Amino acid sequence: MTPGIHRPIMRPSARKKQMPLLSLPYTEAEARLRGNREHGRWWFADHLAPELRALGASERLKEPVFAPLIKPSFSFTGRETLFTIGSCFAREIEEAMNADGIDVSSHPEIFNQWEPKVPAAVSGTDERIYRMGVVNKYTIRTMVEELRWAAQAAPVEDHPAIQEIASGRFVDLAAHNILAGEDKASVQRRRQEINRLMRGAYTSDLIVVTLGLAEGWRDTETGISLVDSPISFKSENTGRYVLDVLSYADHINGLREIAALLNAHGKPGWRMLLTVSPVPFLASYTGDDVIIANSYSKAVLRAAAEEFARENERVDYFPSFEMANYSDPALVWESDRRHVTRPFVGEIISAFKQAYLKS
Repeated sequence: MTPGIHRPIMRPSARKKQMPLLSLPYTEAEARLRGNREHGRWWFADHLAPELRALGASERLKEPVFAPLIKPSFSFTGRETLFTIGSCFAREIEEAMNADGIDVSSHPEIFNQWEPKVPAAVSGTDERIYRMGVVNKYTIRTMVEELRWAAQAAPVEDHPAIQEIASGRFVDLAAHNILAGEDKASVQRRRQEINRLMRGAYTSDLIVVTLGLAEGWRDTETGISLVDSPISFKSENTGRYVLDVLSYADHINGLREIAALLNAHGKPGWRMLLTVSPVPFLASYTGDDVIIANSYSKAVLRAAAEEFARENERVDYFPSFEMANYSDPALVWESDRRHVTRPFVGEIISAFKQAYLKS
């Protein structure tokens, strides 16, 4: 402690009382365990019957595809409109749902008309998914800011996200700048389409929020959270950007703001499916081991998702993250151990449809 500085000790009575996520009386807790015979235990003792031991998670995890217990609180007929916001994994969900004839208001097909700056193969991503990644949102702050602008119908002509980063070179701080055209008019045209797509959040029945990462950049001049890193778009003034590693409070408060925006501007009766993307960091700027940094990122996202879903009756958590991480890696991951294979995305979508899609 710095000499001369005395930090007060917080008395127990002064601390904010922390409430558990769930509090069950003994009889109900015991009844829930007994009633959850097929999914409630990690392991059954070896002396028990084989058919009982097979119900333990230790045995279920030996299956190539992990099939989690999903307890939907609502259903989706496929005739309603779906909106998705989040990381690149959200694009995979949109593609799969769109192929099934579901009305996906956020589907960014429009961006396939622009040429990318570099070939999609450089990123190891499918060509269509790559171009549509213009609308990717990796952190909770980027999602909240985008939905705020959509609610305000922010005009493209003076949109705060469009910034000149060098003489005659413009970027959209709130978009993935992967397409050719760095003149102001090109960036504005793309922003106009982003604005149109994001307004779909307020006209859709089911909102799918895919939380991606807990580490991102912020522009100190505008306060906007970046989708790209400043390194990627080669700004002349790198001093205006700072790296933020977001906390649990950042995430739970961000999710609550999204719900407030939907309550104020969305369709009556909107529902949300909240997921955590299994896709890890490409790189961490903290100086930590990227695997350790990614572990924190996914843990804090998962914790915030759990609390938010438990406190909001309109929201379900969907375990795509767990499906990917507890299934056979050879089935789940491309060779980069980062992108999820198209067949396994199909497994996740199949689990969603089986649980939520009703005819």
